[in-house]
Amino acid sequence: MNAFHPSRGGRLHAGFTVIELIAVLTVIGILVGLGGSSAYVRLRQGTRDREAIALDSLAAGMTNAARLARYIPSTSDWVATLAARLDCAEVQVSANASGNARVYMVDPAINVTLPYSQTGAGMSSSTAPGSVAAPPGGLRFLFLSSTADALPSLSGITFDTLWNTVPGALPAGWPSSWKGEAADLQIRRVDLRGLMMRLILNNVDANTGAIWQIDGASTTLTLPGSTQKSAWYFDGSFVSLHDSAGVLSSRYVLKADTSYTFQSGSWSPHLTSNGEGPGVALCDKAADFLAKPPAPFRSDRCGADQHAVVEEMCNYLRNYNRWSNNGFKRSDDSNEADDDNNHDHDDPDQQSPRYRNSRECQDRVRTFCKNACK
Repeated sequence: MNAFHPSRGGRLHAGFTVIELIAVLTVIGILVGLGGSSAYVRLRQGTRDREAIALDSLAAGMTNAARLARYIPSTSDWVATLAARLDCAEVQVSANASGNARVYMVDPAINVTLPYSQTGAGMSSSTAPGSVAAPPGGLRFLFLSSTADALPSLSGITFDTLWNTVPGALPAGWPSSWKGEAADLQIRRVDLRGLMMRLILNNVDANTGAIWQIDGASTTLTLPGSTQKSAWYFDGSFVSLHDSAGVLSSRYVLKADTSYTFQSGSWSPHLTSNGEGPGVALCDKAADFLAKPPAPFRSDRCGADQHAVVEEMCNYLRNYNRWSNNGFKRSDDSNEADDDNNHDHDDPDQQSPRYRNSRECQDRVRTFCKNACK
């Protein structure tokens, strides 16, 4: 039998030839490169996702500062304000995980001096007879951050351009020298205009000052006789109204544009023709109720007291009135039957908003009254 011989093209050893080895190493290199590229892409996307969550937290913190603390920070104290709200270090607010500084921008059309802390004066206040305060302008704010290069100078880009930039795109006029992708630019918008409620106070008593407070301030305010005040306050602010003797008669939480009239020594939500209408009687009853000493403390009352009961009762009356103005419509279904056999109104998904609000207020009144009597 003939044996293989190297000179005859055979081989006596097992393994790879040089060409085969080069091919294998090339394939391995390609696979490693693809794997590394995929890992890099995932890493960058993870950085972007974490920054998106961080900016969402900053936007929520600013909204909460406005809603709960009645405060809007300026470009000088926004870092300290949000760090306190979010209970974190200031550097975690001022810069992102990539080490790039974040930018806080204020709409140049704002007509409120920042930082703003709510007082009885309110925003866009007007005391001219018969006038109604215009909505405060420019309550829009931006947070900008980059997960690639540091943010460039934004002096040539308007606030509205940035505000209207769609996600995943760069604003018009963005510097071409910036090294990064559109996804590396993160923009968060905060619009506080929806948190503002208009309050109108009207004192029709010529010779008696109308006493009131906003958010339980340490001192009361007095609206002179035959004058009117109109201003904007944060959603959730509570207005305390006092009778002519300075005794607290009612307290309301601002959840919508609201007006109150001081007449014949008492406040009411509506002006009466002779000053002795049902609004005054209701205020008197509420004042008597609020003047009674509170029941001994019990933790299972869940905060229910006279003020809470009166507040929820007033909310119920207002929402019932809105429901009646809507024709007592119980369902959003335009084909709703009027007979008692139709039960769509029992399904929360089918209820009209005004009917649902009335039912919810009714339930809260029942709960608060029950808890207050424990």
